[in-house]
Amino acid sequence: MKSPVHRNLVVAAILVVLIVIYGSLYPFELRPGGGNPVLFLLGTWRQPPSSRGDLIANILLYMPYGFFAALAAAPWRSSRKKLIWVTAGGFVLCVAMELAQFYFVDRVTNMSDVYLNTFGSFLGAVGGVLLGSDFRWPFLRELTEKPFPALLLAAWYGYRLYPYVPTIDLHKYWHAIRPLFALSEFALLDLYRFTVIWLVLAYLIETIFGARLVRFLFLAFAAVEFLGKIFILGNVLKLAEILGVLLAYLAWGMFARTPRRAGILAVMMMVLLILFRLEPFHLSATPHPFGWIPFLGFMHGSLEIDIQSFLEKFFLYGSAIWILIEAGMSLGRATVLVAGTLFVTSMIETYLPRSAELTDATLAVAIAIIYRLVPDRVSGPAPRFAANARREKPARLSFDRARSPRATGR
Repeated sequence: MKSPVHRNLVVAAILVVLIVIYGSLYPFELRPGGGNPVLFLLGTWRQPPSSRGDLIANILLYMPYGFFAALAAAPWRSSRKKLIWVTAGGFVLCVAMELAQFYFVDRVTNMSDVYLNTFGSFLGAVGGVLLGSDFRWPFLRELTEKPFPALLLAAWYGYRLYPYVPTIDLHKYWHAIRPLFALSEFALLDLYRFTVIWLVLAYLIETIFGARLVRFLFLAFAAVEFLGKIFILGNVLKLAEILGVLLAYLAWGMFARTPRRAGILAVMMMVLLILFRLEPFHLSATPHPFGWIPFLGFMHGSLEIDIQSFLEKFFLYGSAIWILIEAGMSLGRATVLVAGTLFVTSMIETYLPRSAELTDATLAVAIAIIYRLVPDRVSGPAPRFAANARREKPARLSFDRARSPRATGR
């Protein structure tokens, strides 16, 4: 009989496949005309991706499938077989989607998508195999013990370090640090944003790796982001970000000794969400239409912007739900509070110069489902050096549980 953890991972893999199908075939409008989709697909075998964003998006789209499928694979299969079968499954899925897209409006059939989707399936499968392994290496073992906080960290750095392409152009380096000297670009809202985010990141780091290492790893993670901003194409450092990291580092000493720090951070995070959603606070006299179809903006926007926006929102909304649970709220109530806040602010956005859709509230619910499905532990026993630094982890939360104990880590 399959364990509840294994059933959850199977459900997660199926949900990811359904999301891939939805994203690949939307808006589900058949195009007139005929032809042979197989011959058309094979005829594009030398056609490159249309843009860098298209290349990265097609890899990232199938990585969640590979990740959850590898975790959900039968435990008695070897890692090599998992990689082979999950990658083969991704290949079959993406070929089926490319052939189906031949018959749908606004969809493009291209062999380069097959290459990239299959590679994304393989990378995701590698991550799933590694996460499901019984690690004894420091840091990697701790990540396997706290997969959801680790996923939030990955989303943040996926957003901040995009497009992951370093450069050795000295002019780029100067362009990256020049905003540090432009006081006219400094904004108090940015300072608040980065301070709160880095306090939450400190909490995530402590949850994963333990209290003894939090200050060292905080500086290490900050250094990685700052260096990435300097050396990676299209990124710049902001003065508010530097100051936000410093304030968060200094404030963490006080937060670490505060019994209700999770509750304080939860309030600060919810305030940040509201400010993030309503910026730039210029209300118009008449509203524009509200989009009731989830992820419609992602389907028609720039792929590069969409990738960064998705990763940023995944971190912000996921962190808000997670920190509310850490403060003692049940998963159901935390989801309702975050999704409800996002829905109300989306309605207000109809009066702002930005798109207003059901997407954000839907994404919050999807993140809560991921939280519910991903187990606390996907490998062997608890890590050694983190166990002494943190209390025993509370019982797994469910939607019908009224309250959770005050958490010091999932």
